[in-house]
Amino acid sequence: MIPTVQVLEPMPHPLLSGLFPSGLLLFGLLLLALPSAASATPNELHGTVIAVIDGDTIRLRTSGGNRQRIKLHAIVAPRHHHDSATILRDWILQQPVRVVWESRDRYRRIVGTLYLDQREINLELVAAGLAWFFHPGDYPDAMRERYQQAEAEARSNQLGLWAEPAQLPPWEGYQRP
Repeated sequence: MIPTVQVLEPMPHPLLSGLFPSGLLLFGLLLLALPSAASATPNELHGTVIAVIDGDTIRLRTSGGNRQRIKLHAIVAPRHHHDSATILRDWILQQPVRVVWESRDRYRRIVGTLYLDQREINLELVAAGLAWFFHPGDYPDAMRERYQQAEAEARSNQLGLWAEPAQLPPWEGYQRP
């Protein structure tokens, strides 16, 4: 003879039974389990710079051993201004860095902000006159203000590319990648 099993219904908690219908309680618990937009953080990579490709692109060996091409966010280095790449190489080659990023470009490069210790390298390149701030981009106001200020000071002090006559921002002369 096969024994019969009686299925018992769960008993509602006495404190919650009148406050929340069971569907609403389940929905609320699911919402709590989802990450909120406010707590979302951008992606971060840690690694060592193994190559400087040009004044605004590097190759990184991540702490996991992967190699990634990184395009420095919000800046464009002059194509024929080798000082940018040389100085960037002096600053960061074989150094441990951190990259904060949110996207990839059409060439599948990670587009991010590069940090060496607490130094924001993208901003320092603009401040030294080694790169333009890419004005047409969509940036938070505080970031736009910092980069525009750094570029204005480099221009007024005729640093780097600003020491040469008639420097045209690249987005006025070619389609940005």
